[in-house]
Amino acid sequence: MSQANPQDEHLDYRATVARLEELVGRELLVELRIGDPGGPFRVAARGVLEGHADGQAELSARRGPGDDVASFMLASGGFFTVYEKPFREGRWWAGHDDGRDHPDQPHLKILFDDSVLHVAVYGPSPGPAA
Repeated sequence: MSQANPQDEHLDYRATVARLEELVGRELLVELRIGDPGGPFRVAARGVLEGHADGQAELSARRGPGDDVASFMLASGGFFTVYEKPFREGRWWAGHDDGRDHPDQPHLKILFDDSVLHVAVYGPSPGPAA
């Protein structure tokens, strides 16, 4: 699998799902990469993250401990899921969202045993409500 950036924030499953929940309302490019972050096969969807799919609470309630699945919807009609098994780790890079003048877009790499879900954030962080 890929080398970790020493500046990445390493996340467990629950923290990864929480980070995705914080991105609701942001435009994302969600890309499945087979093998590792440089994998030879990719499938992508782009859209504004709307949040969890309808029925998420019921879905989680039916799963056993350590076997959760979180499902998210994009305004474009796309969706993605994050399974607790075979989740390995999440890696968050705040990029220009960290308050510094950094050119990199924020992104979250969600590593599984056989693939990576790469979530890139487009545009600046939303400012405070006026």
